[in-house]
Amino acid sequence: MKKILVTGGNGFVGNFLLQELKTVNKEIYTFSRTKIKSRNHFAGDFFDDNDFEKVIKKVNPSILVHLAWEASPNKFYTSPHNKTWSEKSINMIDKFFSFGGEKFIFMSSCEEYGIYETKPNENSICNPASDYGIEKNKVSRYLDKNYEKQKWVILRNYFICGPNEKKEKLLSYMVNQVINNNKIILQQPHNSIDFIDVRDVVRVIKNVIEVDFCGILNVGNSMSISPLQLANKLIDLYGSGYVEFKKITNNKANSKYIVSDNSKLINSLNFKSDYHIYDTLKDILEVNNV
Repeated sequence: MKKILVTGGNGFVGNFLLQELKTVNKEIYTFSRTKIKSRNHFAGDFFDDNDFEKVIKKVNPSILVHLAWEASPNKFYTSPHNKTWSEKSINMIDKFFSFGGEKFIFMSSCEEYGIYETKPNENSICNPASDYGIEKNKVSRYLDKNYEKQKWVILRNYFICGPNEKKEKLLSYMVNQVINNNKIILQQPHNSIDFIDVRDVVRVIKNVIEVDFCGILNVGNSMSISPLQLANKLIDLYGSGYVEFKKITNNKANSKYIVSDNSKLINSLNFKSDYHIYDTLKDILEVNNV
């Protein structure tokens, strides 16, 4: 039986992915800093190459799903650790393949593109603007340059959301503000954003594990919605609440358009979202309003 190793398996996406992979006929192992008593979990430091090598030698996985990275809301875009994450991810790639690894699945980001006016496709030229996007793109370029395309998958995810996400993330922030009778303050109310539910994302990951797919893939719904639209929908769902934003940011002309071209996702994996963003918002409201 083939083995899968998931880095960051105890994070937001990782927890949902492990549930999704229970039906996969493969042995699942996890590697993260979290200490858990399980024969299939290995606790270690991502920044210590020796820790990862020990796990690779012991598990000898054929598939590695690399989810781990700095993901703290409002911090990850400019985190000084992004550079270290890219360096260690590249070391991880080399170590994985040197021990006979077959497929490396990299959880990347739409931030690789740095495009805020049109829907980029997988062939669009990347010009990342954030530190996060720059370092993610370094890993992607390394894979493309040094390993055959048949050996890797790069998932350029758009805005992942869902139940049990960190409270600082946009949807959960808005939900908690409404529940606690506080105003929703929006910094960029008119941005056009492509949200995708974490439960849809992990189905995509499961699919690329099970089918003969390789290359780059945009993971999004190709649907535009603004924070202001979401806030108004939430207020409608909850029955009360109010929104406030500074006049200096209330400028549609300066708003970003961060929406995917997901035609490759649809054509290659027959993807169809199970969760509209309003369904996700309702689920987050139900989880938090207890």
